[in-house]
Amino acid sequence: MKETRFIEQKKDSWQELESLLSEKNANPDRLSELFVQVTDDLSYARTYYGNRVVRVFLNQLTQRLFRKLFRNSVNHFRRFREFVANDLPLNMYRCRKQMLLALIIFLISAAIGVFSAIQDPGFSESILGHGYIKMTQENIEKGDPMAVYKDDNLFLSFLAIAQNNLLVAFRAFIFGLLFSLGSISILVFNGIMVGVFQYYFLARGVVLDSLLTIWMHGAMEIPAIIISGGAGLVMGGGLVFPGTYTRLQALRISARAGIKIMAGITPVIIVAAFIEAFLTRQTDYPYIVRAAFILLQLVFLTFYFIYLPYKKSKQKVAYNLQDEKIPVAPPIENELKDLSPGGDVFSVTFRLYVYSLSGTIRRLAIPLVLLSLFLIILAGLADQSGYYYQFFFFQKLPEYLSIENYPFLLPVLAAALSTVVYVAGFLWRKDEAFKPEWKEFNTENKLLNIKRFVLTFLISLLWLSALLIPGAQGAWIFVLISPPFVFLISVLQILDFPDLSGVSKTLNVFLGTPVFIIYTYFSLLFPATMLLLLSDMATNLLGIDMIEWVITYTPEIYKWVQISTKIILLLFGLLLAVLLLATGMVMVYYSAMERIHAPALIARLRSLDLMKTDD
Repeated sequence: MKETRFIEQKKDSWQELESLLSEKNANPDRLSELFVQVTDDLSYARTYYGNRVVRVFLNQLTQRLFRKLFRNSVNHFRRFREFVANDLPLNMYRCRKQMLLALIIFLISAAIGVFSAIQDPGFSESILGHGYIKMTQENIEKGDPMAVYKDDNLFLSFLAIAQNNLLVAFRAFIFGLLFSLGSISILVFNGIMVGVFQYYFLARGVVLDSLLTIWMHGAMEIPAIIISGGAGLVMGGGLVFPGTYTRLQALRISARAGIKIMAGITPVIIVAAFIEAFLTRQTDYPYIVRAAFILLQLVFLTFYFIYLPYKKSKQKVAYNLQDEKIPVAPPIENELKDLSPGGDVFSVTFRLYVYSLSGTIRRLAIPLVLLSLFLIILAGLADQSGYYYQFFFFQKLPEYLSIENYPFLLPVLAAALSTVVYVAGFLWRKDEAFKPEWKEFNTENKLLNIKRFVLTFLISLLWLSALLIPGAQGAWIFVLISPPFVFLISVLQILDFPDLSGVSKTLNVFLGTPVFIIYTYFSLLFPATMLLLLSDMATNLLGIDMIEWVITYTPEIYKWVQISTKIILLLFGLLLAVLLLATGMVMVYYSAMERIHAPALIARLRSLDLMKTDD
């Protein structure tokens, strides 16, 4: 190719790069893309135009770009702002039909609840429970019908409410995998319950107090559940109406859209829980103040989830779910080669996670079976209440086999967690797909492996100790302190020297880009939670009732088969979730290293003789 033609073809990207280099807050993603292009151009120019000015120009341009990438940190909040301001509103607009359908299902169900309560006075008790009805009736007689919201321990009440509401919302979403029928059933149940609940207070002449109290938090909580159900309909729609895609491809597109909605609605659910714990109890506030507060919440939700999506759709080209393209994936061996500071950690994580899953599970089969047998025997022998008959077994198992009651479970769980991450690390160290160009692993030896496992076990034990704090408070503390611990135990598996100095260096990487790592961790926590809820869903779909169709057994056998089925499925869900988080933390470590030390960038410059080995 003639030099003039080469310059003509490439000059636009060079000019764009020069313009970005002059900006103070240039987009790091675009800089990374242009860096790859300009270094390729430089390699070509050195080969064919070695003594021409274009080679010198590209040489200088590459060095300027290196200095800017190496000196300036990435704007950690850029993607977050983009998600809040554009991605989520546009996604809501794309899914507006599913959201409208979820609202209609909920409202019709609420009307059915009211009608059923009018026709059958005993229907309210069957929905709300005898205990709640009795307590509320006593509160009405005492002149304080909303006393149920006046818990003394405000903070623990907030944690428990947030945990319960998040679980309901996530179930409404993940059950959409049942071809949307699961999400519809949850919307119907919650709609009937709200209708019965409101009619109960109306029938007893305290409807105004109930409206101004319950909807203090319900103004955010109920729409959040409806939107979560709508997200489930979005995901299930990919299975029901795949269009020109395969069902798996359509599910990938619809699940991505649903997860974005769930990520946006989660803060709303947490705020609603805060209001319920700290503000709903203020029943002595004037009616006008409480009514204004409810109206303010509804205005915010209307603006952000209805008006803003409509406005954004007019500013940008609105498109349907089926218009989204399925990207063509590169060979798995090249997955990490372009993991730049602004690279897509999530797509890399999921590809490598799926790629390595079968091999990792095969290596973990025996430990998983042994742990399952241990927990089955422990749960079966300890059971006195028949809790295994309850529908949501997933909630009852951690409660029944709590570390408070069985403290010896703490080292057992730490050993199990360490084994999962260590086995995954063994695959990461052996497989070229998990090694970026700049990373070399030392030759494996038994001493390094022992150090790696022991250190992982000790860090896991320290992390799991948060579960010794009783109640929801311990569970929330455990979740909030998780990012550095999961980051540490995951990165330990790929360190050349898994010792205290390695831990110190890994912590320095974490402290160098804490927002990026924590953001990535909690973003991955969404699909990890979905995997756990899928195991919960499987316990209901593949539970004892289906087995009963095939074989006949005594109540004692019923108990053991029920416990065995559900513990195995629960542990499998935990295994899948832990592996996803661990894989993501290794990928985010590589990306964070590039942000802080730029090893891939330096290696590329050295290959072009633009940097000396000892620079």
